[in-house]
Amino acid sequence: MIGLFLNLLDTQSEKDKFIKLYDKYKNMLYWISYGKTQSCQDAEECVQETFFYVAKHFEKIGDVNSSQTKGYLAEESSTVSILSKYDKFS
Repeated sequence: MIGLFLNLLDTQSEKDKFIKLYDKYKNMLYWISYGKTQSCQDAEECVQETFFYVAKHFEKIGDVNSSQTKGYLAEESSTVSILSKYDKFS
């Protein structure tokens, strides 16, 4: 799945940075999403949607290890999870 996201990025530098981002935060985003959805399948889908959004807006990502990046990803994951849960009830 990560290959799809990498295709959205222009340079090898961006791709390398995205891989680091994905490896560092995928588990954190899964647990945030699982906490919101209470479903393994939905949580995995939310993580993928979050990374898809991030790849499309990669210019918003600064240092992979910064607290700002971590907070940004957590916020995006929470938003995707909430919207996913909402969609199931509508």
